[in-house]
Amino acid sequence: MGAERRQYLRVLFEEKLEIRTGDSIDSAATGLDISLNGIRFHCETPLADNSEVSVGFRPDFQITGRVCWCWPIEWYYQSAIQFTEITPEEQAWLREYIIAVTGEDYPDDSKEGAGARVATAAVQPASSLGFDDDEDDWMDDLSEEDITTAEENPDSFDDEGFEDESPDDPGRGSPR
Repeated sequence: MGAERRQYLRVLFEEKLEIRTGDSIDSAATGLDISLNGIRFHCETPLADNSEVSVGFRPDFQITGRVCWCWPIEWYYQSAIQFTEITPEEQAWLREYIIAVTGEDYPDDSKEGAGARVATAAVQPASSLGFDDDEDDWMDDLSEEDITTAEENPDSFDDEGFEDESPDDPGRGSPR
């Protein structure tokens, strides 16, 4: 296939997209994660594997790519598109788009000598994921007596339900 494909940092985002195929437009698509190589998103229209589609990020900015996969999930589909013939100019625009929608300082690997980035999901603080700010709320359900008993006797947990050689019991059966 010629040139080696570089891998870029993949970041989470949630923005409306427009997915165009030869015969349809899905204006209800929502981005999940994105890199300079491609994008993963939810859509309402099934996409054929290996078909060429256009991803509209904004009315004046779209990139063409190839559908890697499209899977049905409940009432929608999850798809991934690889940007197969993205130009350096489109990559620069895409990088600026990623910075604008995620608020992250997305790395610029266009400079000569820049190493390839490993595609990894961005780590978000728990508060941005919709969890409560106080992560210790679960302890509020425990009484002082429960906590004291557990601290004084760590072996007080009930082994009921574990059979000898049970794979669910890390101390027996299959090695873990």
